[in-house]
Amino acid sequence: MRIGNIRFISDDTKESAHITRPQSQEMSLANPPQKTASGRFLIIATIRSKPGKEETLAELLKLIQKRANSDEEPGTFTYRVTRRIDAEGKHLSDFVIIEEYDGAAGLKAHMAAAPFQDVIKIAKEQDLMDGELSGDFLDEI
Repeated sequence: MRIGNIRFISDDTKESAHITRPQSQEMSLANPPQKTASGRFLIIATIRSKPGKEETLAELLKLIQKRANSDEEPGTFTYRVTRRIDAEGKHLSDFVIIEEYDGAAGLKAHMAAAPFQDVIKIAKEQDLMDGELSGDFLDEI
């Protein structure tokens, strides 16, 4: 059964939910939506570290988080860096960043800030990321 973007799978012994993400080729972190109904931009960003480089990437992401949550970024309401874990609680290579901005201006200011630009540059130079930074834009209902 499919409800919205959530597909429920059931068998005789268990049920589980698998969330599928709509793909948009027109929208990206570099090309965000023009506006949202709420006026705020909510983003769930994902970045995967190359094996063995997780701690280095985590330290760099903490630098972005520190500035984003300070008074230096008044257009950033929330910036939380999290890391996926497995069933045993072991950290995986995927980092998920939960972000909330005061519209497009808040997002643009965050992305133009030195810590964000420096981390992206360092991550590329040191080959820390497995793939590209990706994000989903959300709006409150």
